[in-house]
Amino acid sequence: MLNLQTSVIRHDRIVSTLVDNEVVMLDSDSGSYRALNAVGTYIWELLKESRNVREICDAVMEEFDVEKAICEKEIPEFVEKLISENLLVMNPDKFFDLKKEW
Repeated sequence: MLNLQTSVIRHDRIVSTLVDNEVVMLDSDSGSYRALNAVGTYIWELLKESRNVREICDAVMEEFDVEKAICEKEIPEFVEKLISENLLVMNPDKFFDLKKEW
């Protein structure tokens, strides 16, 4: 289950490029492609590195005029959609690093 502490990162088999200020992604395994709007493109760029959903929300709120309640509802939904499309993966490495601190 996805929550604000869930860390995600781009799937390594996804190839992406910027076209007219929007990201276009290609899944090299399936051959399917997807384009993202400005906010989605911003999030995609953030996810070159692993980030948790809260970090994504904070960055989006800083970059765009978005209220916290809306961001914390819509960003997890967007991230879950990208995970379901195998564009993002939950990053177990970050989770395990956090467990080591216990």
